[in-house]
Amino acid sequence: MRKHLSVIAVATLVLVLAFSFAFAEEAAKPKIPGVGDMVVDFTLPDLNGNEVNFNKDIKGKHEATFIIFMTSACSACQAEVAAINDIVKKYGDKVGMYCVAVDLRGADTVKPYAETYQYKATFLLDPKFTVPRKFGFSYTPSVLIVDKGGKIVFKKGGYMPGDEDLLAEKVYEMVK
Repeated sequence: MRKHLSVIAVATLVLVLAFSFAFAEEAAKPKIPGVGDMVVDFTLPDLNGNEVNFNKDIKGKHEATFIIFMTSACSACQAEVAAINDIVKKYGDKVGMYCVAVDLRGADTVKPYAETYQYKATFLLDPKFTVPRKFGFSYTPSVLIVDKGGKIVFKKGGYMPGDEDLLAEKVYEMVK
């Protein structure tokens, strides 16, 4: 009987420890920010190698800020960046645009793209795809719209023609 109770006690202890480790591992995962959450701070180089930090250099500069995760060779990214650029031009300095280029070859690929299209955007380089992952994105294009205080007011992955109408509507609500 004692042996039977010992086996039950050990089995119970093993189960408790297993569940504890499972829950601890889940709790250790960083929360992916969504609409209503603050942007996770990040620092990335621009096309000239200057470090740009979200909290110091981006947050608070505009009523609305687009952060677009893109690659220069992606046709959907090109369409979305062009559409967002039109929105940004309409509102002048009230709206900012930051393109986080995740191209593997970095500035060598992105700089000619930026120079060709002359978007009203600051291009940042993230060839390891670190920052988009912080927001739960695993593909491009992906877009965040952030308010002046650094709060995410809109978040989406992918692009469909017509998305620009929704983006323009969101920005209009922020700057009116």
